Amino acid sequence: MGGDDTTPGLDDAIAAETRLSRIDGETGDLVVAGYPLSELAGRATAAEVLFVLLHDRLPTRPELDDLRDRLATARTLPAPTRSLLRAAGDAGADPTAALRTGLASLDATGESVTDPVRVVGAVPAIVGTYWRARRGLTDAPPTTDADRGQAAALLRLVTDTDPDPDHVDALETYLVALAEHGLDAPTLAARTVVSTGSDLLSAVTAATGALAGDRHGGAPGPVLDLLDATATDGAESVLRERLEAGKRLHGFGHRVYRTRDPRAAVVEATAAALVPPDRLAHVREVERVGTDLLADRYPDRTPATNVEFWAAVLLDGIGLPRPLFTSTFATARVAGWAAHAAEQRASGRLLRPRSRYVGATGRTWTPIERRYR
Repeated sequence: MGGDDTTPGLDDAIAAETRLSRIDGETGDLVVAGYPLSELAGRATAAEVLFVLLHDRLPTRPELDDLRDRLATARTLPAPTRSLLRAAGDAGADPTAALRTGLASLDATGESVTDPVRVVGAVPAIVGTYWRARRGLTDAPPTTDADRGQAAALLRLVTDTDPDPDHVDALETYLVALAEHGLDAPTLAARTVVSTGSDLLSAVTAATGALAGDRHGGAPGPVLDLLDATATDGAESVLRERLEAGKRLHGFGHRVYRTRDPRAAVVEATAAALVPPDRLAHVREVERVGTDLLADRYPDRTPATNVEFWAAVLLDGIGLPRPLFTSTFATARVAGWAAHAAEQRASGRLLRPRSRYVGATGRTWTPIERRYR
């Protein structure tokens, strides 16, 4: 591409070559490190997906045991990080801001943090430590038992109980399904930071900052708000009113997929096995009505529910509080961010797109005393 050609939103622009994932938006296929998502979901653990993203192959049993030990060790946070998270929780800070602060402080003791496993392993501990402080709970002992994976560690810290094994399995499936998804906005932020020669913590912190808005990773909370509203006033009236007011229906459609998001099918199957029948019936009714209304209004679009619709149902069903949904997404996606950062660093390439100027030209300087009279 040359001249003054532009790609608004960078749609379809190729900024990097990657072995980490391939998305086919036309057919609704997602391949992660060579494996169709259907091969990984329900079989792989989050630790195994992390290994294959970092090393491009599945781990042996000794390698997996070692990785789980390292992830468990990483859940012991440095004292400065714990202090910051307790202060954030006491102040009722935004959960995503607390996660960003916690990540950025992992090297506050002066130790360089370059190991992606340490960064990935720390995330559930950061989320859990902050939330316990916000609830007025004391710090829990570090979840350093390697048999407790990332999912179990997060649930134990947040709920302050030994988690239901079914809930652990459900969250593990979520972590696998959401671990990697191409060059989305947070991942691009991470790769851009690393491309300057900066460090892994800065890259992952930047990626987390990209989650602070509601355009990426933040929809499961608003999906639950939508489900709550429709439970009271009916799906047809609530959804139609929202559309007529020009509001988005969170959880419907996707920027990339022209058919159904393949992650949605994985998370839906898991969520459907957890929630009570009456709740599931209501969710499916909202899905049906929303899909029909969007199809009538936008016949050229794909109105199917996306992964965030069913993620909301799943995360709510396993007892995770609504304010932590975005942080839980980050707990999954940090594996992909770390792998992308390593891949970008290995390329040695600085990411430097151009912009096309559309401002004024030919202006002349006006002294301040003569301006705007």
